Amino acid sequence: MSNNDVDKTPLTSGQKKRNTVFFIIVGTLLNVVLCLFLLFVFIGLVSKFLPNQIAIIMPFIFIVAVILAMVIYQKLINWIIIKWNLEEKLEPLFLSKRKNHKKK
Repeated sequence: MSNNDVDKTPLTSGQKKRNTVFFIIVGTLLNVVLCLFLLFVFIGLVSKFLPNQIAIIMPFIFIVAVILAMVIYQKLINWIIIKWNLEEKLEPLFLSKRKNHKKK
């Protein structure tokens, strides 16, 4: 049996759900690490250029790091799903109302 034959076998609903849970857990960990990385980078930059205002700017640094991490995470996840054709291997989390109307 070649590698291509294995890739073409349809996945069961249970396998898709397991893949989806694993994908979400890994993605969440990636998002937290990315957010912490950006937070430390921004704190380092602000402390280098504005050392006296670090306490005042800290809440804004946190908000910017979280939002930027979410944007980067979303773009990265979409790219990964498209690049490795994961639509077929993952269970959809949210069903679009437009897609449901097209099926009827």
